[in-house]
Amino acid sequence: MVRGIRLYEGHGDLLERLYVELEKKLRLATDEGDVTLRVASFGLLHHGTLVTPENKRLPYLFRLFCDGLRELTITHGASLADVKALTEVLAQDPRAGEDDLVTLLWKRASSRACGSSAT
Repeated sequence: MVRGIRLYEGHGDLLERLYVELEKKLRLATDEGDVTLRVASFGLLHHGTLVTPENKRLPYLFRLFCDGLRELTITHGASLADVKALTEVLAQDPRAGEDDLVTLLWKRASSRACGSSAT
């Protein structure tokens, strides 16, 4: 999703189709409850098993690790809007602002809690 957002500048039919597929996978993954992933410098782990591509380091995940995030939980009932917000933050260019990813995620969550649609 992050790559698609960057390639298609955050909109388009292909991204919408990818989000539909992502929503299906989200429902399947969280059907029985929350899913907690450990953030490591080399990828994401679920119960000690690497769930991101082994041969491809994803820079945005490495940035999360460097910024101090060590765990990511996808809650049962998480909405597609929540996942979109996460992927949009991960897709941001790190040179575009002064905030790290953790701060951007916090700001995004705060603005959503207050009813704002700002990023």
